[in-house]
Amino acid sequence: MYLNAALQILRQSVSHKSPPFSLISSCKLGTRSPGDDPPNKHSPKGVPSGQSSASPSDPDDKATEPQRVVPLMEARRFFVDVLTRSSVNDNYAQQMADALLFADYNGIYSHGLSRLGMYVNDLDSGAMDGTACPVLLRESPSTGWVDGQNGLGVVIGNFCMQLAIQKAKEEGVGLVSAKLGSEREL
Repeated sequence: MYLNAALQILRQSVSHKSPPFSLISSCKLGTRSPGDDPPNKHSPKGVPSGQSSASPSDPDDKATEPQRVVPLMEARRFFVDVLTRSSVNDNYAQQMADALLFADYNGIYSHGLSRLGMYVNDLDSGAMDGTACPVLLRESPSTGWVDGQNGLGVVIGNFCMQLAIQKAKEEGVGLVSAKLGSEREL
Protein backbone atom coordinates (compact mmCIF):
# COMPACT_ATOMS: atom_id res chain seq x y z
CA MET A 1 0.00 0.00 0.00
CA TYR A 2 2.86 2.40 0.89
CA LEU A 3 4.53 1.77 -2.47
CA ASN A 4 1.29 2.32 -4.42
CA ALA A 5 0.65 5.61 -2.61
CA ALA A 6 4.23 6.72 -3.26
CA LEU A 7 3.98 5.87 -6.95
CA GLN A 8 0.74 7.84 -7.18
CA ILE A 9 2.53 10.88 -5.74
CA LEU A 10 5.36 10.35 -8.23
CA ARG A 11 2.98 10.19 -11.18
CA GLN A 12 1.35 13.44 -10.07
CA SER A 13 4.68 15.18 -9.53
CA VAL A 14 5.91 14.41 -13.06
CA SER A 15 3.33 16.83 -14.47
CA HIS A 16 4.38 19.74 -12.20
CA LYS A 17 6.80 22.39 -13.44
CA SER A 18 8.26 22.89 -9.99
CA PRO A 19 10.13 20.27 -7.96
CA PRO A 20 7.85 18.05 -5.88
CA PHE A 21 10.04 18.64 -2.85
CA SER A 22 13.33 20.16 -1.79
CA LEU A 23 16.11 18.08 -0.35
CA ILE A 24 17.71 19.44 2.78
CA SER A 25 20.66 17.57 4.25
CA SER A 26 20.13 18.50 7.89
CA CYS A 27 16.69 19.68 8.91
CA LYS A 28 13.51 18.43 10.50
CA LEU A 29 10.61 17.52 8.26
CA GLY A 30 8.43 20.56 7.62
CA THR A 31 10.95 23.23 8.65
CA ARG A 32 12.97 25.42 6.36
CA SER A 33 14.97 28.59 6.50
CA PRO A 34 16.04 30.74 3.53
CA GLY A 35 19.64 29.49 3.60
CA ASP A 36 18.55 25.83 3.42
CA ASP A 37 17.63 25.86 -0.27
CA PRO A 38 19.90 23.77 -2.47
CA PRO A 39 21.58 25.69 -5.28
CA ASN A 40 19.27 25.90 -8.30
CA LYS A 41 21.12 26.36 -11.56
CA HIS A 42 17.82 26.83 -13.37
CA SER A 43 16.47 29.77 -11.34
CA PRO A 44 16.07 32.99 -13.33
CA LYS A 45 18.69 35.63 -12.52
CA GLY A 46 17.77 37.59 -9.45
CA VAL A 47 15.30 34.98 -8.18
CA PRO A 48 16.54 33.03 -5.15
CA SER A 49 16.45 29.26 -5.32
CA GLY A 50 13.11 27.74 -4.33
CA GLN A 51 11.13 30.85 -5.31
CA SER A 52 9.05 31.50 -8.39
CA SER A 53 9.70 34.30 -10.84
CA ALA A 54 5.96 34.42 -11.62
CA SER A 55 3.70 36.86 -9.84
CA PRO A 56 1.98 35.47 -6.72
CA SER A 57 -1.39 36.25 -8.30
CA ASP A 58 -0.92 33.61 -11.05
CA PRO A 59 -3.18 30.71 -9.94
CA ASP A 60 -1.76 28.34 -12.56
CA ASP A 61 1.82 28.67 -11.35
CA LYS A 62 2.63 25.48 -9.41
CA ALA A 63 5.89 27.05 -8.15
CA THR A 64 3.91 29.34 -5.82
CA GLU A 65 2.59 26.33 -3.90
CA PRO A 66 4.45 25.61 -0.66
CA GLN A 67 7.15 23.00 -1.10
CA ARG A 68 7.38 19.89 1.01
CA VAL A 69 10.77 19.51 2.67
CA VAL A 70 12.20 16.01 2.97
CA PRO A 71 15.49 15.26 4.74
CA LEU A 72 18.10 14.02 2.29
CA MET A 73 18.64 10.63 3.95
CA GLU A 74 14.88 9.98 4.12
CA ALA A 75 14.58 10.69 0.39
CA ARG A 76 17.52 8.34 -0.28
CA ARG A 77 15.90 5.60 1.80
CA PHE A 78 12.63 6.07 -0.09
CA PHE A 79 14.37 5.83 -3.50
CA VAL A 80 16.24 2.67 -2.48
CA ASP A 81 13.05 1.08 -1.10
CA VAL A 82 11.08 1.80 -4.28
CA LEU A 83 13.85 0.51 -6.55
CA THR A 84 14.50 -2.68 -4.55
CA ARG A 85 10.77 -3.47 -4.68
CA SER A 86 11.13 -3.30 -8.48
CA SER A 87 13.77 -6.07 -8.44
CA VAL A 88 16.87 -3.84 -8.36
CA ASN A 89 19.58 -5.23 -6.10
CA ASP A 90 20.49 -3.09 -3.10
CA ASN A 91 23.90 -1.94 -4.39
CA TYR A 92 22.45 -0.83 -7.73
CA ALA A 93 19.48 0.84 -5.99
CA GLN A 94 21.89 2.86 -3.84
CA GLN A 95 23.84 3.97 -6.92
CA MET A 96 20.60 5.04 -8.62
CA ALA A 97 19.36 6.84 -5.51
CA ASP A 98 22.62 8.78 -5.27
CA ALA A 99 22.37 9.88 -8.91
CA LEU A 100 18.72 10.93 -8.63
CA LEU A 101 19.36 12.81 -5.39
CA PHE A 102 22.40 14.53 -6.88
CA ALA A 103 20.21 15.85 -9.68
CA ASP A 104 17.43 17.09 -7.39
CA TYR A 105 19.84 18.54 -4.85
CA ASN A 106 21.60 20.50 -7.59
CA GLY A 107 18.39 21.88 -9.08
CA ILE A 108 18.20 19.53 -12.07
CA TYR A 109 14.66 18.44 -11.21
CA SER A 110 14.05 16.86 -14.61
CA HIS A 111 16.57 14.13 -13.75
CA GLY A 112 15.76 13.42 -10.11
CA LEU A 113 12.58 12.27 -8.39
CA SER A 114 10.53 12.94 -11.51
CA ARG A 115 12.35 10.03 -13.21
CA LEU A 116 11.68 7.47 -10.49
CA GLY A 117 8.24 6.56 -11.83
CA MET A 118 9.68 6.00 -15.31
CA TYR A 119 12.32 3.68 -13.90
CA VAL A 120 9.74 1.67 -11.98
CA ASN A 121 7.57 1.33 -15.09
CA ASP A 122 10.55 0.27 -17.25
CA LEU A 123 11.76 -2.21 -14.64
CA ASP A 124 8.31 -3.70 -14.08
CA SER A 125 7.65 -4.03 -17.83
CA GLY A 126 11.04 -5.66 -18.48
CA ALA A 127 12.25 -2.80 -20.69
CA MET A 128 15.20 -2.42 -18.29
CA ASP A 129 16.98 -5.07 -16.19
CA GLY A 130 17.71 -3.94 -12.63
CA THR A 131 20.01 -6.90 -11.95
CA ALA A 132 22.14 -6.81 -15.12
CA CYS A 133 25.90 -6.72 -14.58
CA PRO A 134 28.05 -4.83 -17.08
CA VAL A 135 30.41 -7.14 -19.01
CA LEU A 136 33.79 -6.12 -20.38
CA LEU A 137 33.79 -7.38 -24.00
CA ARG A 138 37.17 -6.15 -25.23
CA GLU A 139 40.03 -4.18 -23.82
CA SER A 140 43.49 -2.89 -24.51
CA PRO A 141 45.85 -1.36 -21.95
CA SER A 142 44.09 2.03 -22.26
CA THR A 143 40.63 1.23 -23.69
CA GLY A 144 37.61 -0.91 -22.96
CA TRP A 145 34.28 -1.83 -24.52
CA VAL A 146 31.44 -2.76 -22.17
CA ASP A 147 28.10 -4.50 -22.77
CA GLY A 148 25.56 -2.98 -20.39
CA GLN A 149 23.18 -5.98 -20.72
CA ASN A 150 20.22 -3.56 -20.86
CA GLY A 151 20.92 -2.56 -17.28
CA LEU A 152 20.70 0.68 -15.37
CA GLY A 153 22.69 3.44 -17.05
CA VAL A 154 24.03 4.81 -13.77
CA VAL A 155 25.43 1.39 -12.83
CA ILE A 156 26.95 0.94 -16.29
CA GLY A 157 28.37 4.47 -16.18
CA ASN A 158 29.94 3.89 -12.75
CA PHE A 159 31.46 0.59 -13.96
CA CYS A 160 32.91 2.27 -17.07
CA MET A 161 34.18 5.28 -15.12
CA GLN A 162 36.01 3.10 -12.59
CA LEU A 163 37.56 1.06 -15.40
CA ALA A 164 38.63 4.22 -17.27
CA ILE A 165 40.17 5.69 -14.09
CA GLN A 166 42.10 2.47 -13.45
CA LYS A 167 43.40 2.41 -17.03
CA ALA A 168 44.33 6.10 -16.88
CA LYS A 169 46.33 5.55 -13.70
CA GLU A 170 48.25 2.73 -15.35
CA GLU A 171 48.61 4.10 -18.90
CA GLY A 172 48.10 7.84 -18.63
CA VAL A 173 44.77 7.69 -20.49
CA GLY A 174 41.64 5.59 -20.17
CA LEU A 175 38.77 5.43 -22.65
CA VAL A 176 35.80 3.12 -22.10
CA SER A 177 32.60 2.95 -24.14
CA ALA A 178 29.42 1.00 -23.51
CA LYS A 179 26.52 -0.45 -25.45
CA LEU A 180 23.06 -1.69 -24.45
CA GLY A 181 22.31 0.51 -21.46
CA SER A 182 19.21 2.45 -20.54
CA GLU A 183 19.09 6.08 -21.66
CA ARG A 184 17.13 7.62 -18.79
CA GLU A 185 20.02 8.62 -16.53
CA LEU A 186 22.23 11.69 -16.26
